[in-house]
Amino acid sequence: MQPKISSIASINIDEVYQVPHIVKPGETISSTGRQQNAGGKGANASVAAARAGAKVHVVGKIGHDGLWIRDLIADTGANVDQIIELDNMATGRAIIQVDSSGENSIVLFPGANHSFDAKDAHKAFAQCNEGDWLLLTNETTGSVGSIGLVRRLCNNTHEIPISSNVTSQKGAPDLADNLDSIVEIRMECAPVKKDQIKDTTAAGDTWVGYFAAELAQLQSESPESIETLATITPTMVEHAMRFATYASGISVSRFGAIPSIPLRAEVDAFIKTNILP
Repeated sequence: MQPKISSIASINIDEVYQVPHIVKPGETISSTGRQQNAGGKGANASVAAARAGAKVHVVGKIGHDGLWIRDLIADTGANVDQIIELDNMATGRAIIQVDSSGENSIVLFPGANHSFDAKDAHKAFAQCNEGDWLLLTNETTGSVGSIGLVRRLCNNTHEIPISSNVTSQKGAPDLADNLDSIVEIRMECAPVKKDQIKDTTAAGDTWVGYFAAELAQLQSESPESIETLATITPTMVEHAMRFATYASGISVSRFGAIPSIPLRAEVDAFIKTNILP
């Protein structure tokens, strides 16, 4: 039986502006384009895991303005029964600048994402069985109360000190004591040329979702790894990393967050041919 993935998910409405360069302090510039997309780190990773073929349960909070995003997530096959509409709050927003090289800069308005409490975390835990995966993002208040169960933490390198600060908050254990180990693993990027990069917004979230989904798939083929993470082998991790890296490579060649996340068949073809779909 394949482990499922439960996600305490941030859900955002992304307002994306194409700009010649990321705005500097005190500078005013004009954008060359604007799109509104579905996003949020938790929503992105959840969609990525679902498109990779995993069984995904999403816990999230939105306002009435975000109902269309719940529908979009549901269309991927993910369970959205616990994405709750709040009457008195707006859906989170992200103001995203994307420059001509695909680099981005993001300002978040948390909205409903900051209305999580311990009860919401318990809802996610209640869905989990031995060997299941729990995805957390640092865009929701639910993450702090949940970090005590974390065994694997994926960070941008410059965000590791932020994670250490988060886990020092009341009710959350020290990061070093909580994790099995802190290890930096590097892998070559997927074969995406510089001029093919359009938008890097969802690159990391796509990677995390596909990585978790592929590990869950490998666990279903190796049941003993469900009982203890110690039996997840380096070969399994490297396979999942390669799969996730190619999925992320496709994502950066497209615009938007959720709209950029590829289907599993596209990733399989990219790995086989080294040609972007």
